[in-house]
Amino acid sequence: EMLAAPVLLQYLDDWKGARFDEPAADAGSLTRYFPRDYVDGTGTKAPRSEPPQSLRSRFTFSLVYGDSSMASDQLSTRMNKASEEFDAFIQKEVYPALATASKETKYVEVFYSGDGINKYEVSLAMQTDIMWALGSILFVTLYMGVYVCSMPAMFGSFFVIFASVPLAYVCTPAAKTTFASLMSLFLITVIDVDIIFIFYDFWAQSVHLGKVDRRLAWMLVKAGKSCLATSLTTSLSFFANLLSSMQPLREFGMFMGLCVTNVFVLALLFLPPILVIRLRRQQRSESRRIVPVTQKDSRQSEDEEAKWAETLKLEAPDASQHRSQRAHSKESEGSKGSNGSKGSKDSKGSGRSFADRQARMAARARRDQCMNVMLSRLVDCTSTCPCMILLTTLALAIVGILGIIKTIELETGPPVIFKPDSNQVRGKEISGGFGSVLGLAAPGSAKPTLRATACEASGFYSTKRNCRMHWCEGVDQEAYDDGRGQCWRGNVTKVVDGTEFTQWDTEGCGQVKVTTRVASKALADNSDYLAFITQWEALVLNLINGTANTVNPLRTKSSIRPLILEEWQTGTVLNMPYWELAPIRAYDELRGQIDPVCHVNAICFAGPHRCALPDWRLAGVFDDVGALAAANATAVVATSPTTSPTPPPVSGLRRLGWIAQGDVPEDRQIRVEVVFGLWAPDRTPLVGPTPVPWRFDPMFEPDDPWAQRAMLRLCHNLTEDLKVTWSDCWIETFKQALPLAGQRFPSRNVHEDVVRWRRSSGDQSQIWIVDGKMRAASFGFWCDINNRVSADKLLKYKEKWDLYLELRNSEASLTASRAYHSSQVWVGSEAAVAVVESTLETILLACTVSWLGVWLFTGDPVLATIVLCTMLANTIGLTFFMTVIMSWKIGAIEIIFLVVFLGYSVTFGLHMAYNYSAIGADDPEMLRVQIWARHRRALRGRTGVDASTPASQNSMDTLDLAAEPLLVGRELRKARTRTAVLRIGAAVLASTFSTIGSSMFLLVCALNIFIRLGFVIVATVALSLVSTMFVLPAVLVLIGPPPDPCYKRRPRQAILALLGRGRRPKGGKEEPLLDDQDAKAPL
Repeated sequence: EMLAAPVLLQYLDDWKGARFDEPAADAGSLTRYFPRDYVDGTGTKAPRSEPPQSLRSRFTFSLVYGDSSMASDQLSTRMNKASEEFDAFIQKEVYPALATASKETKYVEVFYSGDGINKYEVSLAMQTDIMWALGSILFVTLYMGVYVCSMPAMFGSFFVIFASVPLAYVCTPAAKTTFASLMSLFLITVIDVDIIFIFYDFWAQSVHLGKVDRRLAWMLVKAGKSCLATSLTTSLSFFANLLSSMQPLREFGMFMGLCVTNVFVLALLFLPPILVIRLRRQQRSESRRIVPVTQKDSRQSEDEEAKWAETLKLEAPDASQHRSQRAHSKESEGSKGSNGSKGSKDSKGSGRSFADRQARMAARARRDQCMNVMLSRLVDCTSTCPCMILLTTLALAIVGILGIIKTIELETGPPVIFKPDSNQVRGKEISGGFGSVLGLAAPGSAKPTLRATACEASGFYSTKRNCRMHWCEGVDQEAYDDGRGQCWRGNVTKVVDGTEFTQWDTEGCGQVKVTTRVASKALADNSDYLAFITQWEALVLNLINGTANTVNPLRTKSSIRPLILEEWQTGTVLNMPYWELAPIRAYDELRGQIDPVCHVNAICFAGPHRCALPDWRLAGVFDDVGALAAANATAVVATSPTTSPTPPPVSGLRRLGWIAQGDVPEDRQIRVEVVFGLWAPDRTPLVGPTPVPWRFDPMFEPDDPWAQRAMLRLCHNLTEDLKVTWSDCWIETFKQALPLAGQRFPSRNVHEDVVRWRRSSGDQSQIWIVDGKMRAASFGFWCDINNRVSADKLLKYKEKWDLYLELRNSEASLTASRAYHSSQVWVGSEAAVAVVESTLETILLACTVSWLGVWLFTGDPVLATIVLCTMLANTIGLTFFMTVIMSWKIGAIEIIFLVVFLGYSVTFGLHMAYNYSAIGADDPEMLRVQIWARHRRALRGRTGVDASTPASQNSMDTLDLAAEPLLVGRELRKARTRTAVLRIGAAVLASTFSTIGSSMFLLVCALNIFIRLGFVIVATVALSLVSTMFVLPAVLVLIGPPPDPCYKRRPRQAILALLGRGRRPKGGKEEPLLDDQDAKAPL
């Protein structure tokens, strides 16, 4: 039957051969199965009263695909085929079984990792998350279609955004496609979708200009310059990453900068023709929907249509054109036949009536009117208390800085790309509690047995059986508990003339042979054993009193399989070492050792715990057992643990040959490679692959005996501070194999000897053999350093390897003096430190570029400074969100997020600042907006009048803008702010809604990096919206610069004076883009 869990645990605790084929140096270590804090209660360790809560199993699969005698091409082909078969085995059999087990178990959590499994799990998560990312892109595309109300325009906008990615990919000489390149599809949607909305909004606002060429010119000037400013500033912020010390980050910055630039160029090339095509299609659709009417109704329809066209900012058709269209329709109706009913039927099905057009136009106007009213009221609210908004923003920024300083914490390990509760993260945490196991199962080793024999404790025949343990049912603890031991004996067996007799006494026995077993841990000490055996010999003589008076002096002992004592009532399980003593022969000294021989079996227990032995009798009690009873086994009760015990102190490394048992799990230890004979470049190009990634070192000559001695010395003279737990030094094995071939080390013909040795031994060490000659070699070292500690600690440990290699190279000959070490951990640590150290430089450069970009396009340094302050406030808010609200540690991924979205956060503010600077004191649009706002305020004060209806706007038709007084001071700043908000407010809100909606898809991804990206995007867009629509208008109303401030006017006048140019004559005034008639068009 199956063993109880405590029985198995206690058995494994004492079993010195945890695997049948293990070397003795690695036996008895349960860290391969149980956590390091598991204490078995033996020796000086603290007792443990509960079983471990986690168990580790490891499975090793071996695939033999060839040997060193094969050609390199054939070996490579077979190796690739074997790798493909192993990957298929992992994906189709191993991973589904483990994933199913982790889901079906109710009370047990199953975590798994291994070669091929981690990579496959990441690929599955990537596939799922890419689908969610495509869903977010589809959401943005559909939202653009709803916003522009046109399917061709939607697909055109989709092409403009996503065609930039392959163009940038072609223009970027990247070394390889990275994870960041896949993220660019989503990032470009988030960053540049506002360009589409800006162009479409300015196209809609140009409807009062009427002619297509004028509308295109107005849109390209207004929207083009605004989007050029934001695109140039954002792309330069990305290009600032070219100063980074990391090539992947440099390539990502260049790639994203080109993507942003390409979107703007494609928008200029394709959006204007798309808008014109859309307009032509609308006009053709409207012309097909003309309904034949009578002459009276025709005149009435012309008047109503002209009125509605003027009200809704549409160009009114000419009356004569309408009459000709109506006459043409009437003639067409008459030419179809004299049947009036047929003409009437045809006219009813020819399209929408004018009333339908009127209703549709009115609905669109009301929608635009509601948006304008909402944005105008927003400006009114911010202009009411701008000082309060500004002070609140400053207070929040100070609180954010203090919170960041108090809670910020740097990430000490590599970035975690999975969720905290995922198999990859939780599994590594659980695995971290286990010890290191190196070479757990070598290829071809014996498989562990699933069944074993448990012998009874009283079965003295078990030494001839394959017993894995001895078991007995324990009796309840005796009333006395004074540390005394007990010995129990069985029946006396006597054989006379081939017949076996059983009796209780030793009557008729010529001599007595007593076989004794002792359950105690103290017998390992010779002094305790001698104390015990002296008392036991006296008890044996007392046992057979009258039969013998002398015992033989043999006092040897041997260890047998441990004794598991299980008390049925309490569930207490004891694990005690089991010893078998040399048989004691008792006989009468005068008669000597004569027949018949009687056999007696006895079992001694140190302490109060003993086995229940039916039909056995008490042979004696130890009055003074000393350390024998004190070292009795400690009980282990099979109960659920309540608290985690304190782990025992960790001792230093114990070196056994070339193997030392470390404290760090194998999967977290650092692997360092020391390479001879290879040259690697010490720097990488700015972008793109390295022209010569590596080559053979011509100075390396392994046939030189001193070169071989240098490689052997490298493996033999490892210092303790390197903490090497295991090494893969093939030179040591090669040295031991040479005498077997009748040669000695160093070899005089090392090339042939190495090839022969690899062919005979099947060794697959890292040795580069080209044309029968060894050109390079490497040695692997596993170090007891956790690869998840901070990057600074890892780099300090790297310095120890630098010093060690420098010492060995200085002692070696020229033929082997250029060895160097490498590790994947060094690359990640240096990259993490480089990213952190270059963060401040990159942020300062991005801020400088943003400030220069705003100044270049607005021409106002004060306005550029205001926008820069809002951008820094957004950065503070984003950092506060990550460190305080989300409790994230700042690592390489978070820093990249800050750098990337730092340039994006200035986009909305730059749109606002540019439109604010482009509005002069006599701007006709600003005056119309101001009159419209004043008119709405006046109408709101009159009961029963709706300011948004066309009828209420009729009183504005006859307004003379030239008669309006020029605004100055605060009123001018407020009017300019209102006009700028009305220009881009709808596009900003649309871009915000689409970006947040698309980011929601990322919050349900499996990879942690996508989830964090979604949160960062939502926080960035929300902060940018608040700063652009609330904070920035309040600042502009309060301290916004005038259209022509003195710090711009006076230097300009001074420069003109130096150049000898005065004011431009009245006749030399430049021709404006819009004439007076266009400027006076209704709002």
